[in-house]
Amino acid sequence: MKNRIALKLLAYFAAALLLFALVSGVLFRALFTRQTMETKKAEMLARATSLADTLSGLLAENGESGRMGGNQGAGAAGGGYGTYVRLLGMLETDVWVLDENLAARRFYEKLGFVHDGVDKEIKLGKALRECRYRIRL
Repeated sequence: MKNRIALKLLAYFAAALLLFALVSGVLFRALFTRQTMETKKAEMLARATSLADTLSGLLAENGESGRMGGNQGAGAAGGGYGTYVRLLGMLETDVWVLDENLAARRFYEKLGFVHDGVDKEIKLGKALRECRYRIRL
C-alpha cells in the first residue's frame, strides 16, 4: 500500500514537472523569438538607412537625379543599370563569375570590372572554375 501511494505521488510530481517544463519552454520560445525579431528588424533598418544614405550621397556627387539613369538612357555610358552596379561596386567590389559563362564575363567587363587573375574551383555536381572580377574605381 505504501508503495502504491509513493508511485502515485511520484507520477503526479513527474506530470507536474513535465507540464511546468512545457509551459516555461513555450513561454521562453515566444519571448525569445519576439525579442530576436525586434532586434534584427532594428538592425536591418539601420543598415538599410546607412546604405540608402551612402547611395544618395554618391548619386548627388555624380550629379545623377533620383532615378538610376539620370538624364541618360539605360544603355548610355554612365547611366541606368551600369551606374547602379558601379555605385554598388563602391561598397562591394568583387564579383565571381563561372569561367565558362562568357556572356556574363563580357557583361561585367563592359561595366568596368577587370579579371584580377584570382580563380577558385567549386563543386556543383561537377568541378567548375570561378573567376574573380573587380571594379577599378
